[in-house]
Amino acid sequence: MLTTHATRVNIQIRALDATTMNTNELAKRLNEEGFNSHFYCIGPGWRRLGNGFALDKVGDSFEWFYVERGQKGQAERVFASEEEACQFVYEALSKDKWAQSHLVGMFESESEAADLARALSRQGIQSETDRIPYGGPNDPRFRVFVYGRGEIRVTGRLARILVRWRAPAAIPPAE
Repeated sequence: MLTTHATRVNIQIRALDATTMNTNELAKRLNEEGFNSHFYCIGPGWRRLGNGFALDKVGDSFEWFYVERGQKGQAERVFASEEEACQFVYEALSKDKWAQSHLVGMFESESEAADLARALSRQGIQSETDRIPYGGPNDPRFRVFVYGRGEIRVTGRLARILVRWRAPAAIPPAE
């Protein structure tokens, strides 16, 4: 019973923290929770994004906007307070599974992607695969994703798995 109570208190504290965050705390929290920073930017560094959402201070307000090909789009939301902006961004990104996705493999063959997904599963790592028309409809690629903190938590084991799947049959001697 004490554990349940402690868990409830912890959840209530985390919910309160979401309403009082500033942009530095938001960026830190998103990183700690395994969000993929290739899909969003908090602060003035948004020009580094190819495509993704960004939150930045503009004058006395905070703007949430989409960046496409490194170019700032029109503000989708404008907030009077930093706390309100941070709460909105945290909730919006938390609802978007792609904001927490991490690409761990891309293959020409579906069977290679399935092999990696099975290897991840044997390690207790949930993954998802998809198919994209890489060079056109007759040139597909098969991708494997993991989500959230899972990718960060298993980096060591995952690196060994990826090396095993992509290692050449024979490594030529160094010259």
